[in-house]
Amino acid sequence: RVHNGQVKGKYLITAYYSAGLRVFDAFNPLAPKEVGKLETYRDPDQTGNYKRDLTTGYDGAWNVYTSLPSGKMLITDMLGGLFIFKLKKSERCVDSPRFIKTRGAKNQYRMRTCDYIRKSLWRKQKWCNKKKRGIKIAEECCKTCEGITPSGEVA
Repeated sequence: RVHNGQVKGKYLITAYYSAGLRVFDAFNPLAPKEVGKLETYRDPDQTGNYKRDLTTGYDGAWNVYTSLPSGKMLITDMLGGLFIFKLKKSERCVDSPRFIKTRGAKNQYRMRTCDYIRKSLWRKQKWCNKKKRGIKIAEECCKTCEGITPSGEVA
């Protein structure tokens, strides 16, 4: 059972009762994909040894908060207490093949893919710090945008 959740970029971060914290890639909201978890109820010491079984009741993770300025997040568990965590970036950065920005100014039809952006430094500097539907393009085109700072400079 999902109790509370918050969206952070393309991720849905949920308190999932006895299943703990669950992180879903919700880029496609019709087909979210689980990409991470933190066992707060079954493994409160984070040792990898489950001390409890899953239940159908209201035990476990109750709420999540994702908006701390430090980037850290909070999850509360009714038995385990407060957990402070931070999402780890995937070791392997791959541009999303699903990313296409199609609308420009005055509804001009354009095809802006990661491959299109990758073809010149000027395009990277222009596009990597923009957003599409609230998600930074640099998150969708992470390989393409590696090394581009928020000011558009090359790191």
